[in-house]
Amino acid sequence: MKKGQQIVFSGLYASESPRNSKIEVSALQQGDTLTIQNYGNSMNSFTLFSECESKYLSLVKTRT
Repeated sequence: MKKGQQIVFSGLYASESPRNSKIEVSALQQGDTLTIQNYGNSMNSFTLFSECESKYLSLVKTRT
């Protein structure tokens, strides 16, 4: 679902969140790149993909 420059992935939730709340995975779209913030901080604690240690994930569309 697209909201302006933000993409929300339906049915995809954070692997770790406070109080077991469901946090949807979303990304910022800039041109051919989607950027996902993988985890928060002490004030806003969450982890989207616990298998990955990177703070930001970039998905770049390539043309072949």
